[in-house]
Amino acid sequence: MAATGLLVPVAATAVDHGQTWRLTYTIHLYGLPLLDATAWLHQQTGCYALRAEAAAPGPLRSILPWRAEAEATGVFASGQVLARTYRALNVWRGRERGTWLDFLTNGTVRVTYLPPSSAGDHEPIPAALLDGVSDPLGGVFRVLAGLAVGDRCDRIVPVYDGRRRFDLIFRSRPPHPEPRHWWQDSAPPVPVCELGFRTLAGNRRSGERSRFWQTSGDGGDRPPLRLYMTPLPGGGPPVPSVMTTQSVMGPVSIYLSTAVLVSADQGPSCSSTAGKASSDPMTASAPKSTAGTLE
Repeated sequence: MAATGLLVPVAATAVDHGQTWRLTYTIHLYGLPLLDATAWLHQQTGCYALRAEAAAPGPLRSILPWRAEAEATGVFASGQVLARTYRALNVWRGRERGTWLDFLTNGTVRVTYLPPSSAGDHEPIPAALLDGVSDPLGGVFRVLAGLAVGDRCDRIVPVYDGRRRFDLIFRSRPPHPEPRHWWQDSAPPVPVCELGFRTLAGNRRSGERSRFWQTSGDGGDRPPLRLYMTPLPGGGPPVPSVMTTQSVMGPVSIYLSTAVLVSADQGPSCSSTAGKASSDPMTASAPKSTAGTLE
């Protein structure tokens, strides 16, 4: 298994004029649709841009008033996939909590928090653990870019989300038919990857763990996701068509609904988040301070 997943051949995934894909997913809990998610992937020679957002569908929003969105950019350089910017925002009952990351060319990461007072919620990250890190979206894209040129899933990607430092642990699994709804016909075997998580640093100072990171009351790390892969139309990298896992609330299944090529103006661009810590397009609110900067 590769140590960090940094060395990824990407020439075949870079398209001179650029391409943008939009993917829609439905997230099911106990077989019932709970959340809708949309992802955009843009790649062109030298760079990539990613965007993801999720929220409860219209009828459930009054019961589950939550939404999340994130956007990332990066570059292809010397056979590597390198993160450059990351903007993430979670909104619960109108209360915003966000993180802005800028991956500087000197190897450090500048962090800005929304609100600034949330900067001290988590334990500090040792500088040695930030070497070669990616953001969460870019970390997944590193593996997808490798799959596009024939690599296996097997790699460990170091990730920093501005609060936690964790590893994304990808492993190849034997091909298997993707899970389908009971009314659908069976499918042929497809490539399968497994995605696990390993938290290294940055837990909350209170000792409380987010429900995302656990599957039961014993505080153990959540089990891996199984990713059933399918190629994107138009020569794009493989993406998950189905994802399954267990959560503290029960079994979760995520199904790809649509995957289409769209015009560049309908998705993120390589400059979408660059230098926009005070006027970010994702939200009218933005950090008012650079408290929490780590350089």
